[in-house]
Amino acid sequence: MSLMLNLFASCAASQMRDSPAAGKQIESSTCIFFFVKADFLRKHSGNAPLPSFQEIKKKHPNALEEVSFSMPQVVKGEHVKDTLTVSHRWLDPKRSDPDGVQLKKVKERLADTPHIKRVWFDEWCMPQGEKTAEEKVAFDKMLSNVNMLYLGTTVLILLDLSYVSRFWTQFEAWLSMQMLTPSGLQPAKGTKAERHIIVAIQGAESLAETYTSALVQAWATRTPDEAYAYLSKPDVT
Repeated sequence: MSLMLNLFASCAASQMRDSPAAGKQIESSTCIFFFVKADFLRKHSGNAPLPSFQEIKKKHPNALEEVSFSMPQVVKGEHVKDTLTVSHRWLDPKRSDPDGVQLKKVKERLADTPHIKRVWFDEWCMPQGEKTAEEKVAFDKMLSNVNMLYLGTTVLILLDLSYVSRFWTQFEAWLSMQMLTPSGLQPAKGTKAERHIIVAIQGAESLAETYTSALVQAWATRTPDEAYAYLSKPDVT
């Protein structure tokens, strides 16, 4: 719950446009994230699942790219055109994409967007499992600043039937449907600032239009207070 509060506080800070303290916090907020280079994924043969971050770093070090994100860059939308962040549910507690379905959808999206240079997918881009002390520090730093990715990049939502029951996925979806303005967070729906793409997978594919519409209706226009209240409900995992 404390992490949830911190993330909402970070988002809500942009609402306090007349607060010098909030402005200073936003200005000083920076984080280094790892990304998988889009061309590495485009050339990846087949749809066999990619290994975890540590394995990619060991076996394919040139596939990873480090990029420093700052809140001013997010506000300016500097990473929207060239960076894709994937919002998805882990299909297995130990492997996010055991059958390669999610990787296939990511590659399909990259085939249609040659301007995307890098992709963030949590299992590929954050230390997993048993971590070294250095990896744990990096993981905690990235996790506490992950809202910058969902607010400041193009977001690919891989929507399955369980996506709408999880805290993290719904939080990510909400962030992806907002835009940062001088007045704080505002809905991006119907504006040039829309950054999210929804692709139905697994059981949701058969009624893709229905589930996609429902997700947008549920999250596109919620205020931070409304989003917080909704995600605090007992039926949210």
